[in-house]
Amino acid sequence: MATVWVGQERLTELTGYTKNKITQAITSLNQNLYIQLVSHRKKRGEFGTNEYILCNPKNGEPFAATKDVIRGNGLPYFTFPACLATEHTAIWSLAKMTGSHLKLYIALLWLANRARSNEFNCTAVELRRVSRLARPTFAKSLETLQERGLVCITGEKPYSVHLCDPYTGEPIHEETGIDEDSPANYYVTTEDGRSRRFNANTGNAEQIEQLIRASLPDGEEPIVQRNGDLKILCPFHPDRNPSCSVSPRKQGCFHCFGCETSGCLSTLIMQLRQAPKSEAIQQIAGARGAKIEYRQPDKNAVAIYSYQNENRKLLKQVLRYPNKSFLQRQPAREGGWIWDVSDLPPMLYNMDLLEIAHTVCITEGEKDAATVTEPHLQGRYGLIIGMTSGGAESWDNQLAKHLHGKRVILMPDADAAGAKFAESVKASLEAERIKYRVVTFDDVGAKDVSEFMENHTAEDLLNRISPDWVEMPDGQYLEEGRVSPELLVSADVPMEDITI
Repeated sequence: MATVWVGQERLTELTGYTKNKITQAITSLNQNLYIQLVSHRKKRGEFGTNEYILCNPKNGEPFAATKDVIRGNGLPYFTFPACLATEHTAIWSLAKMTGSHLKLYIALLWLANRARSNEFNCTAVELRRVSRLARPTFAKSLETLQERGLVCITGEKPYSVHLCDPYTGEPIHEETGIDEDSPANYYVTTEDGRSRRFNANTGNAEQIEQLIRASLPDGEEPIVQRNGDLKILCPFHPDRNPSCSVSPRKQGCFHCFGCETSGCLSTLIMQLRQAPKSEAIQQIAGARGAKIEYRQPDKNAVAIYSYQNENRKLLKQVLRYPNKSFLQRQPAREGGWIWDVSDLPPMLYNMDLLEIAHTVCITEGEKDAATVTEPHLQGRYGLIIGMTSGGAESWDNQLAKHLHGKRVILMPDADAAGAKFAESVKASLEAERIKYRVVTFDDVGAKDVSEFMENHTAEDLLNRISPDWVEMPDGQYLEEGRVSPELLVSADVPMEDITI
């Protein structure tokens, strides 16, 4: 069954509800067959953790526990931005919404799903009907959602609706082929040293107004209207009388009553400053008092290596880019990524495969570890896998403790850093009395196992390790060969006990 464990403190944090409101909501969900309470709420105050079973409200039957509860149970669905729940301190978060705001926002998401687009047209009558809000409440809620940068609306009959990226308060970015143009690729470092996606949508209208004023041509002053909006000369067409209305309280959305051009703050800044999107993002960040850093998107990475523990829980990822640069990140509790792993202990790549492995090849770097694992070579009692702690200086002596009961093959790089790495690993293996062999590739002109495999086969790799330790993927051993003494080292077995 699909179950959720969550404490009242966490629910309060994510929803902004009081203790009594949460109790009422859980009771209502239970009565309407959305959930089942496994037990009565624990009497440990707000720090208690409770178990809830997710159910199909049509019949009250529990959902099956699958990796994807929605698709796994064949449910119709529409998307809801996860960041509204995880970024619970943001002005646009779920925790900051009233019930009316949430009803209207869900109605907008549902209509977008029906239109299969983040941009669609609808009438006020239809939107009130779907959201089930009275006219005054509807008007106020729609204004609030625009002020919080969750939706941008132009026109009235019908409304032209654009769903916005909560982090920017602007319509969702359309890919231009230039990665620096995407706001999703910019991060800030928090006070505790962690990196998070830059949130440009803070609700500070004064900062937006100051940026617009600073972007106007020298000598031009905006006309301040009664509602706080600004009127400026439109930069999109020759304009003698200010006809472009800009709303700082609505994240800088603008509309020109002369040329009918509408858009968002970054588009306006690009036009006023004649600058690319990346510079507009930098200008907005500066106005917000934020120092941002650009990070390449995942699609640019040559490979992404996931470090998991024995239970397949993701601990961190290493991203390798074409220029041999690397970035590391760990999953954030609230979703997304923390681009800092300095608080994590030393760990081994492919730890999730260690239980089924018989022989482990310790390499310098994740690429080499993956190269060793991919041929699916077999030891006499299990798989042969590549493992690594990362770069040349990443090895920690405590990591050897995980390798008890395994045969270890050390494959260092053929350089000074590799030699130093090998000495560190060997010392820790010998301290734990773990049998190992050292295999190098410099005699055939290869720096490491990955270079070796570019011009050699799995059979060549097996012969280099020696057939008495490994077999081919089809389960067959090569003809018994003799192990070269210079490739053999043993910490706990005398040399005379091994056939040479």
